[in-house]
Amino acid sequence: MILLFLLVVAFGFPTVCKNAVECPSETLQFTLNNQITQTPNRCENTAFTRPSVFYTLKGNGLVYYIDTCQTTQGETEIEVFESCTSTTCEQFAMTECGNQQYVTYQSVVGKDAIFRVSCLTASCNVVLTLHTNKTQRNDFCEDALQIKENTNIEFITDTFIESKHGCDGTPFNSRGKWLVFSPEEASYTIQAATHSLSKISRIEAKSGCANYYCDISRLGELTISPKTMTYVFVEGNPEEKTSVKITKVAPHVNEACDSALEIEVPFSGVFSNTYHSTQRSTCGNSSHENVWFTFNSELYKDVTISTCFEEFGYQSYLEFTSGECGSLQCVSNASPSANCFGGFEETIIVDDNKKYLFYIGSALEQVTGYFQVTVRTNSVPEYSVPENAIVISSLARTFSKTIDSTKCVNSLLVDTDVSKRTLKGAFFVLQENPNTIVAITTCSSSTQIENVITTANGAYNDGTKNNIVLNDYSLYTDHRLSPCGVKGTALVFNSSSIQTYPLLFFIGGVENSAGLIKVDFVLDFPVEPTSSESSESGFDFLPVYITLGVFAGIVLLLIFVVGSYFTYYIIIKKRNEKYQLFETSTPTK
Repeated sequence: MILLFLLVVAFGFPTVCKNAVECPSETLQFTLNNQITQTPNRCENTAFTRPSVFYTLKGNGLVYYIDTCQTTQGETEIEVFESCTSTTCEQFAMTECGNQQYVTYQSVVGKDAIFRVSCLTASCNVVLTLHTNKTQRNDFCEDALQIKENTNIEFITDTFIESKHGCDGTPFNSRGKWLVFSPEEASYTIQAATHSLSKISRIEAKSGCANYYCDISRLGELTISPKTMTYVFVEGNPEEKTSVKITKVAPHVNEACDSALEIEVPFSGVFSNTYHSTQRSTCGNSSHENVWFTFNSELYKDVTISTCFEEFGYQSYLEFTSGECGSLQCVSNASPSANCFGGFEETIIVDDNKKYLFYIGSALEQVTGYFQVTVRTNSVPEYSVPENAIVISSLARTFSKTIDSTKCVNSLLVDTDVSKRTLKGAFFVLQENPNTIVAITTCSSSTQIENVITTANGAYNDGTKNNIVLNDYSLYTDHRLSPCGVKGTALVFNSSSIQTYPLLFFIGGVENSAGLIKVDFVLDFPVEPTSSESSESGFDFLPVYITLGVFAGIVLLLIFVVGSYFTYYIIIKKRNEKYQLFETSTPTK
């Protein structure tokens, strides 16, 4: 009823200071125009009068967050002052969100205050939000939660307002939590997803709230190095809690040869060289702030390293070396290309079973920021046939692998006797029953192609040596049935519902689409194994019915005994005592 009333013009509202009351709701909607009583400004331009409303703030020591950022029409102003008779201005809004304002006010115990919201234009359709540090939702950029250390957060967005955000200049409306990181020589890794993994959160990082361009955007996990005030948007879910894990890490990780990040090919990731020290190059006389990587070439003859066509970052530079730190030999280097919009793409011939190191930095010294790198090979991967399936240990609990389906052998998924779909991807095998709820997801930013996950026990070569026939779809999902991430999907099942192990899976791109797919196995949700005599649902109800019947019989028997005693004692015994029906002794005289 309050909200319905507040949607009308603000007649009857506290439009003069002496009538100020405590704000009746966290969110109020009302209209201010020239028909409302006009009162003078308190903090600046005090000769001007505006249509306004007044509310009190309790002196309880809490931090108050007051904003009109969601106002749909007009321009508003917020002032906080000591009392109606005092000329002391406690707080004036210095933070703007478009034509609206945002105030953070630290109350003092025992000292109440008043805040005034006024309209600076002919009419304002005001949306006023008031929170304290105990109720703050951080659901828009100017209300971001300050992060300074390792933090775990859970939130659900059913009561959040929609916030405008985006990375390409176009605003996009969705609900989520905003975080803010002050400039410091540190890095933070942010991971976000719903507990059931049904939704992997989009994470965006940007330098301010004034526009809709971001420095970097990823799904599920993002590492930032805040050299300026960095605002991060974490997309939420209205039906299930989103869990956010923020870990503070050293900023100089992987900045030198001896701390190079070990990777497996194929590989994709986003990195920052912010706060990294300057080092002389191996292949020339230039200097760079670098991020180092290392890998061992296995059964492939070449690698292609690319920072091409990335929306964020800077002109990037590559040096590829072999040998050991302190005695590196230059193999190849690559400078930014106009065809790659400041990135590069370099293919390098490698020897089998040899260690290589490479670094990526800015082409210009002391220019730092984010870049995305992709490393892949043109060799046919072993895992594209069932006999060389990637083994998943039931003891591992978690396992991640990026596959490249580009050069994989074709796999045929037979929909009908005459219809076949050609897929490209990898085989995985779960050796033993882990007795858990198993989640297989392809939701991360590395997955840019439409994909499918299916069991594949009994997969066989069709005789041409070019096609693998998949003939077991007892567990199946794809990007249309269970969408997740950009074009990924998720398969969740109880491992004890499967009778036969090892269990073979195929994960790949649909209809000949090929590219990188990041696969995550999560086996850390333990459940009790079902009995071999269980029904198809995994639970035998007959023993439960028998147990409940016996229990009910015992309860009824107890009720009968207690009831009988109650009847005897209260009704019969007391009545007999009254009329001495059981008296046998001679009464005393």
